[in-house]
Amino acid sequence: VCGILSSSAASGPSCYRAPEASLQDVPEPSEQQLRMLGFASALPFIGFGFLDNFLMICLGDLIDGTLCVMLSFSTLAAAALGNTMSDVAGIFSGGCVEQVAERYGVKEPPLTRDQKLLFSSRRWQYSGQALGVVLGCILGSCPLLWIDAHEAERRKKLKEQDAILQSVVDKAGAVLRAEAACFLLVDVEKHDLYSRNVTSNLRHFRWGLSDGLLGPVASTGFLMNVSDVHDEPSYYNPKLHDNFLGCGIKVQSVLAMPVFSNGRSAGVLAVLNKDSGSFSALDEDILSAISTHVSVTLGDCKQNFDEIFDLCTKSVAQQRSYQWDSASRARGGMLFVQVLKGMKSLLQAQSVALMLLDEKRGELFTEAVEDNFPKVCTRREEGGFAWRAVESGRVMNLGSNLPGGVLCENYQSSGIDLQSVLSVPIFDTSRNCLGVIVCFNKMTTEAFSDEDIQYTSQVATYIALMLEGPTAELKRVLALTRQRMQDRGVHQPAGGERRFAVVCFLERAED
Repeated sequence: VCGILSSSAASGPSCYRAPEASLQDVPEPSEQQLRMLGFASALPFIGFGFLDNFLMICLGDLIDGTLCVMLSFSTLAAAALGNTMSDVAGIFSGGCVEQVAERYGVKEPPLTRDQKLLFSSRRWQYSGQALGVVLGCILGSCPLLWIDAHEAERRKKLKEQDAILQSVVDKAGAVLRAEAACFLLVDVEKHDLYSRNVTSNLRHFRWGLSDGLLGPVASTGFLMNVSDVHDEPSYYNPKLHDNFLGCGIKVQSVLAMPVFSNGRSAGVLAVLNKDSGSFSALDEDILSAISTHVSVTLGDCKQNFDEIFDLCTKSVAQQRSYQWDSASRARGGMLFVQVLKGMKSLLQAQSVALMLLDEKRGELFTEAVEDNFPKVCTRREEGGFAWRAVESGRVMNLGSNLPGGVLCENYQSSGIDLQSVLSVPIFDTSRNCLGVIVCFNKMTTEAFSDEDIQYTSQVATYIALMLEGPTAELKRVLALTRQRMQDRGVHQPAGGERRFAVVCFLERAED
């Protein structure tokens, strides 16, 4: 650009010192000559503007995505370096654009030296150059149409994430006094896990979603705490665990915690070999807190925090107390599955499900289910077997007394016909309904027996204690004490007078 300006002003500075009187006798260029002068002045500057902006954007984006990521430079530094390189390129391409324009017949009109110094000539010349530069810069911005403007930011964020997660993995192993630690992410396309960060004594690896201890953690969303893998024949593999990944580590104790993102299991944070034997419940809580922060680091902070508050709200609705612990929730999920599996075997049922109540949304959702029955979420207005038990507060035992022996065909589009259903509500200390246990299809008889109802009711009591939290037992003791005190106050009135009374305890009121 500097070259064209100097070449256009070939007359030099002394020409501008000519007295105005000497230019009064100079004939004015014609309108056509002025247009030709403006067009001839604009065309080279279109090329210069295009070249300058095109190279600056392309080179700046390249530098921003490579050098700035490696050396942690800012985007402004990339723009400055890109502009410098485009200016250097402009120097070497000084007269190329003018030569191309002249080759195609675009030349300045034949004006004398004095005519070029006239105000009208300079106005058309400078206006053409300005318009040419503006138009060229606009056309030179075309790389913005295909360049991903956020790619460099993603790379910088990925590098920053990698540094943070590596620090988390190293410190998690140190805090929990583990021999090794690793963080794995789910590869949705390949249906496996790949190591994102590992401690220095491990190498990077891939892991199947159905393999060993780590795979089920990612696929089920439940934590895994194994004191000794040698006692788990379904998971123990001598070739793998006696020399883990060929790193010389003999695996004994494992604690693996799922990491959630966008409502699904996105990875696994695992620590290996506690120095004092096995990992405790406190270790689970610590690793759970770490995994929560990892989840926030992985994705959009606002979205992750919205998920956390949603879980808190749901937990409050279930427990009636402002407590939320992701480790306790994960432990509960594991225990629920084991309990339902035992109930299914003992009751000789086809399946058993635990459904919890979300009063704020008016929904019953399946927290855990045994066998291949679908997980459902039903609203109050939809009704159903579970809602009838929740609304009435009573046990609902429905057998196949209908013609054909079927209560419900193709339950929730699962292809399973229901012949008998037992629904037992779960109550907390204040007699608020927390959910319901639903048993499907008694295999030996047409309906569930009274013994089955009694056993399921006892299980519901223990699940209620678990849902309420660590103070639930004390709350029930206090409630029992209040009832006994009321009973004693009625049967042993002051003054020793004998009276007859009926003691009534309100369990549930409607309307």
